[in-house]
This record gives sequence, C-alpha cells and structure tokens, in this order.
Amino acid sequence: MKTYEIISKFEGEEYFTFLECMKSVSDEFSLTVRDSFEHNVEESKLLNRLTRFLIQEKRTNFWPGTELCSDTARVFKYRTTEDSINSLFIVRSPWELIDPEFPEDLAFYKKGSVIFESISHENLAFLKMSQELIIQFEKYAPLVKIIGA
Repeated sequence: MKTYEIISKFEGEEYFTFLECMKSVSDEFSLTVRDSFEHNVEESKLLNRLTRFLIQEKRTNFWPGTELCSDTARVFKYRTTEDSINSLFIVRSPWELIDPEFPEDLAFYKKGSVIFESISHENLAFLKMSQELIIQFEKYAPLVKIIGA
C-alpha cells in the first residue's frame, strides 16, 4: 500500500470522474458530522438521502485524516452503490463538504481499509492504494493528478 496525494483542483469534472471511479473500486464510504456544530438543512437532507445505505454510525474523536483533542463527531459509514454515490454529486468538490453546511471529510474504503481520505477544511486528499488499484484509478479518473508520497 502506498500513499498518493491529490494535487489537482479536484473539482467539477475531476471530482465527478473520481466519484464514478469509486463506484467500482470501493465498497464503503464515510462522512463525518461534528457534535459541536449547529447543522443546517442541506446537511440533514444529504444524511436523510443516504439513510438506506447506512452501515454504521459511530461517535468518536478520530476518523481518516483527523484526530480531535477535545471534541467528538459522528462518523457515518455507508455502502458504496450507484445511488449512494450519486447523492454525493450534490457538491462540485469534496472541499464543499464542510460541516455545518454538509457532512465533511469524505473517505472511501475497500475491504475495511481506507483507500481515500480527505480533510475538507484543509483541501487535502490522499489515496492509499496498491499498485494494482492505483493503475485502475488512473484509468477511470485520468483528470485527477496525484503524486506519490
């Protein structure tokens, strides 16, 4: 497993092709809602849309890419399906997924292991993939520019 940083703008068509790729390479994804924030209608709408795909809801102080010192959040883990991923097209970039407007820090998993993590408020995203998976990723999402970390 190697870590790759996403260095492109990661918005619009880049983000959309990334989501299409994740439909075929991941089996789960997660979004996070901080306990200390007031939440708005759009965030609630997205969470409601995803309810039928919910695998787990967990209150914690850490999730892929983030560890909090004195706060907690709810991490929602969902099944990756055509319909669940289509719900993520509500934004044009993972950087728009920032609490309290939307759940934040989109992450994708394959067989329980993180293969993508984002830190929305810092505009950071990383792929954690085998050589075989990164070749598949580059084939399906050629617009997304990455560098090996």
